Amino acid sequence: MKKQFFLIAALAAVLVGFTGCKDDANSNGPSGQDTPSGKVLSPEETKQEMMNIASGLIGKFHTEDQKAAVKLADDMYDKYKNYDFEGIGNYFDNRYDELFRLPQYVCAVAEGGNPVPAMNHAYTFSFAGESVIWEADEANRTWKNMGKASDNSIIMRAKDKNGTMCEAKFWGEGTEKTYSYTWTEGGESHTATGVLPAILHFTLKQGSTLIMSADLQQDLQKNNHATFNLAASVANLRWTTDINIRSTNASLGFAFYYGSESLLSALINLPSYKLIDKQDSQSYEDWIEQYEERYEELIRQIGGADAVIDINGKAQIKAVVSNAGQAYNSIMNMQNQGVNPESQQGAQQYCNIINNAQSNGVYIGNAKQAEVRVIAMSETDSYYGESYYWPEPVLYFSADGTTYAFEQYFEQNRQPFTDLKNSAENLVNAYIHLSSWLSQEVGEVHF
Repeated sequence: MKKQFFLIAALAAVLVGFTGCKDDANSNGPSGQDTPSGKVLSPEETKQEMMNIASGLIGKFHTEDQKAAVKLADDMYDKYKNYDFEGIGNYFDNRYDELFRLPQYVCAVAEGGNPVPAMNHAYTFSFAGESVIWEADEANRTWKNMGKASDNSIIMRAKDKNGTMCEAKFWGEGTEKTYSYTWTEGGESHTATGVLPAILHFTLKQGSTLIMSADLQQDLQKNNHATFNLAASVANLRWTTDINIRSTNASLGFAFYYGSESLLSALINLPSYKLIDKQDSQSYEDWIEQYEERYEELIRQIGGADAVIDINGKAQIKAVVSNAGQAYNSIMNMQNQGVNPESQQGAQQYCNIINNAQSNGVYIGNAKQAEVRVIAMSETDSYYGESYYWPEPVLYFSADGTTYAFEQYFEQNRQPFTDLKNSAENLVNAYIHLSSWLSQEVGEVHF
């Protein structure tokens, strides 16, 4: 099984690689070669550019920008942590207990165990019908039901330590869809039904100031597609995630912003993908087992894949896998032919398959500076005198044709990396110290 997963691990390695950056396409280096769109740098120059971009990213964060949001979370937790939430719990649990138990059912089935015992035979949850306002009752240190909200939303209101009213609001928008989950337990049938709108919204305001927001758009159609699009923000930090799984292809996108500036984005595409249909009469446990049984078949159908990671618009990592299924078949054929992967010939065959199945590059100033290749490495057993070989990803620099193992490249001239690590530690700890709760619970972190 370890050998069967090698292909995935090796291809993943070239998608991760390492990052560098340079936004000045006209910079000069002693070993650089002019290209139409940029300059090829030496390994040491590339390393320095990596430091520049990483230091630049760290320098873009200012804890003062998020101080108000962290302080609000601290204050509200400290003020209301001992309030009685039983009224809210009863309001939902008495009518929709199984709604909150649903994740337990799914996890239990996925792990091959028995579902959590059901309490109700059937119920329907309608998001649009859950209009309610809860407000903190400071006199009784509990939460009071203030009746229905006028816009079919779920609202919680409470004052911060300065007496400013804060409001958390959850509501839906768009066409509603009905989703059902049916299972049999003890000879009895149980059905959970949810009526959910196409878009779910969440906001947290302190007075009129927006502190946090989230928008989730989802669209599920059995045996056809599942899409999730999330946009969320806290103060001036913002991120988006887009997951699109279709019956024949899939993609995943992510972006992180500081204010309006994109700091990191990524896009992964699987142009050829196979979604196994789930029959109505089939249990989720059997459906999951079907995926396990058809593991090799699914791997062979993945086909190509491509990924792009962009760092602040100044560096990119690009990778393309031409045909993962074909490469997997080649490796399986090697094993079926009895080729020893720890022999020199076997390890080299592995390397050839992986290198031929993908191409990748780290780009600085629009010029390709390095790529990840897989080469056969070896060591000799000091007792038996036998040599063992294995494929290992390494960095190849086209400027001078040199190759470095990852550890070797980053161990040389460690001081810049040590300084960068210290800067990252200081930033993380500065955020931790914004919160009295985190300071007590976490203290400080060290990488």
